[in-house]
Amino acid sequence: MCGNGLRCVAGYLLGDRAAARLLGDRAASLCISTDAGDKSCEVRAIDDSRVEVVVDMGVARPGPDLVAVVGGREHRFLTVDMGNPHAVSFADHEEGALQVLGPEVARLPPGGTNVELCRKREDRIEVAVWERGVGPTLACGTGACAVAAAACETGRASFGEPIRVALPGGILEITVDRGSRTVTMRGPARRVFAGEVVIA
Repeated sequence: MCGNGLRCVAGYLLGDRAAARLLGDRAASLCISTDAGDKSCEVRAIDDSRVEVVVDMGVARPGPDLVAVVGGREHRFLTVDMGNPHAVSFADHEEGALQVLGPEVARLPPGGTNVELCRKREDRIEVAVWERGVGPTLACGTGACAVAAAACETGRASFGEPIRVALPGGILEITVDRGSRTVTMRGPARRVFAGEVVIA
């Protein structure tokens, strides 16, 4: 499961120059099948190289808290499953904490977990991400969804309202439904380059 990957695939399929001219102000819909189930996407052209994609990311499933003892201190994380596992913390963390906590927390559960350290601001939630098996990463779509869901569950944000989640790679807009806990992600995708591979 990869939220950013979903937007990129949807953008690739419907966001090229021809599609951008065809779409105009209208949104095109498609369904992308993932290991975490089918995900409905709406794609709207911004210009010839950029699209905005809205994805139904499925249900956020909170789990038991994850407690990690690192450097003699106890750190408590909220866990959320978005089709992949996330450990979310809103505690005050010092600069560089991700480099220390990330690798330790990521390997605690069987199979590992992604780790998000968050700071609530007035108009957004700022997030630093340690992706399991990868390390620090600039963006994580499912992580943004997990953070928004955890924020709603703990009263840091409101259900049913768009939540701006700011990652180093950009801002996503996440909405969590109060009743179903279904999460909707809105964000951009843009063409960076194209290439060809010859397989002999």
